[in-house]
Amino acid sequence: MAVLRALLFDFDGLMLDTENACFGGWKWVFETHGLDYQLEEFQQIVGTDKSPRPLLEERLGAIPDWESVDVERREYERQLGCDMEIKPGVMELLSEAFSRGWKRAVVSSSPRHWVHPHLERRGVSHLFEDFICHGDAPRAKPAPDLYVEALRRLDVTGAESVALEDSYNGALAAKTAGIWCVAVPNDITRSMDFSHADLVTEDLSGLNLDVLSRRFG
Repeated sequence: MAVLRALLFDFDGLMLDTENACFGGWKWVFETHGLDYQLEEFQQIVGTDKSPRPLLEERLGAIPDWESVDVERREYERQLGCDMEIKPGVMELLSEAFSRGWKRAVVSSSPRHWVHPHLERRGVSHLFEDFICHGDAPRAKPAPDLYVEALRRLDVTGAESVALEDSYNGALAAKTAGIWCVAVPNDITRSMDFSHADLVTEDLSGLNLDVLSRRFG
């Protein structure tokens, strides 16, 4: 079997609980228009680059003033998530990979201008060798394109890599790209099907590189 030497981190919901803030923001938008937005509806697009916009337009039968709506929504999400901390076990695993010379990248369906500032403000962006985000490959998750591009940039194979994901769509993208996948469900994604992942864990606190190598390497 191949020797593991790369960790690929999803961002939203895996490193920070941004998905809670995002769901809260969109639920607020729907409610301000007299509509409801269910968690099950949001779950369908978690891990992808899809937006609730078409659903709102369909239910309204009109197109809102998206410029002003998005400004207000982003401010609402910022207030919900401004104090969020990096999730348990992420820093320990990332720091160990950095010190032991493993390849490290963020692989996200979100745009770089969303991902990088969050990590930069928390002083961890320098620990990653690359950021493969929306627009860096033809298709976002659940297609494997972003992960295939990450393997190319890091010059590793799927058998040498472990992807850390929190959603069904993200785990599907990793597995389709031939990468080992550890699923770490959160409050938004806990009810999703992760039978396609190689390992499911409550958080990353109990994992280290030796544990991953024994299991997959």
